[in-house]
Amino acid sequence: MTRSTLSHSLTPALTAWQDLVSNGPTGPGIDFTDTNRTHACEQQLDAFLTDPSPETFRALWNADTLASYWAPSAAVLLGPDSAIDSLQDVCSEMTGADAFNPTWLDRLAGSDPGWGIHELYARLQGGTHPIPTLEAQTVLRSLGYDNVGTPDDVATAITEFAEDYESVVGHATVGTSYEVPLYAEIDEFFNLVQTADRDTINAQLTGPHAALFRPLIGHRVHTSSADPIEWDGVDALIESHVDARDSGAYDDLETAHWGGTHIESWKWQFADYFEDVIHAQFDLTELTPTEIPQFFAAIEEPDAEFDAVSNVPAKMMGGQFHRLTWQDIVAHCHENPDAAAAVLSDLYNEDLPIVDRLNEFYEFFHHLTTRADNDRSPGSLLRAATALLMYAYPDRHITFQYRRMDHFFAAYSTLDGLDTGFNAHQYHEVAVACRELMRKIDAHAGDASMIDVQTLIYIADDA
Repeated sequence: MTRSTLSHSLTPALTAWQDLVSNGPTGPGIDFTDTNRTHACEQQLDAFLTDPSPETFRALWNADTLASYWAPSAAVLLGPDSAIDSLQDVCSEMTGADAFNPTWLDRLAGSDPGWGIHELYARLQGGTHPIPTLEAQTVLRSLGYDNVGTPDDVATAITEFAEDYESVVGHATVGTSYEVPLYAEIDEFFNLVQTADRDTINAQLTGPHAALFRPLIGHRVHTSSADPIEWDGVDALIESHVDARDSGAYDDLETAHWGGTHIESWKWQFADYFEDVIHAQFDLTELTPTEIPQFFAAIEEPDAEFDAVSNVPAKMMGGQFHRLTWQDIVAHCHENPDAAAAVLSDLYNEDLPIVDRLNEFYEFFHHLTTRADNDRSPGSLLRAATALLMYAYPDRHITFQYRRMDHFFAAYSTLDGLDTGFNAHQYHEVAVACRELMRKIDAHAGDASMIDVQTLIYIADDA
């Protein structure tokens, strides 16, 4: 396990954390008041049990109360029939239980790991026991803990981490007016490490808590650096791309262009089809289970012809193994239309944070890449999700293809490359940078979308 800069600076970071917490119940990146997630979770659970409804359940199951609220999501748990009775029964049982009951997973999530369900139970204990979250999992991995694949594994690792924590920090809130149990305190530490944004980190780099915030630059993925990603040397590429696009060189295999003889026109044709047909036929943020087969038929077998390509989503996946993952995704959705409708509706909901939407997509499909007979990179799931997004929202999202993007960012940006695998935080930063590149293309050509950026990056790798 490669350790992050946080692991190498853990003792001074924890010392600075102790100072930060001792200053009061709130501060940069921390909240020990009644509005923090553990307190909010207890309050919203009481409201749900008093007045059980889809609305009160969604108030319980969201980012303000649970770090892992998308695994599974509220939409998946509610289901098409709003399973309020079973949700109320399990939540009621949790309030009086002495230990986590694995049958809750079968009754609600339908299968392991049910991160949010484990987290809900732990938060209802107020922090007297480890709180296993996906945030904690990510931080612990960066600190060198390898065996953190399940909520139970994470709870065990938190117990081990607590020994290091207590040796440096002790119990920072003890004796204060905002005292919380030790594991609730550690949960706040994990929350700060994993969610502190660029502005918060920048503001603290030279202050009294710099020893805590400075390692967070390196803890986050390459692209979560303190400075925005900048481009250098792309002007000539943009000019070549626009010339090829506007001259029709992307339309056939006979006309050479800056990258060879690629046919790329089908991408813009499919984008027009998506805008004119798919958006008109489906409310993508409110897909129903009965629409799932229709949706995939509409995007895989459109009643339209495109240059050189028929099944565009499969084409966007690239190589054989990625295409097999796409086939498995489609099959899984056909077999589980209720959950698929909820997950895809969330994926297309631009009002929700993109990191959460992608992570929910991963939780629903990741087993497709980890079966013993089918060991594929989870990055293929990121490619599939972002391909679906790019055609729905071509001014905001781009299909993430690791190898070509890694080469392009290393050659033309202020980054030295990208991380492989399924990394939702990295995708968000990459998408933001690509929107800036889109604006550069637009300034040169008068019109541009992320399809231009994706094509530019794709062909630049061959030029």
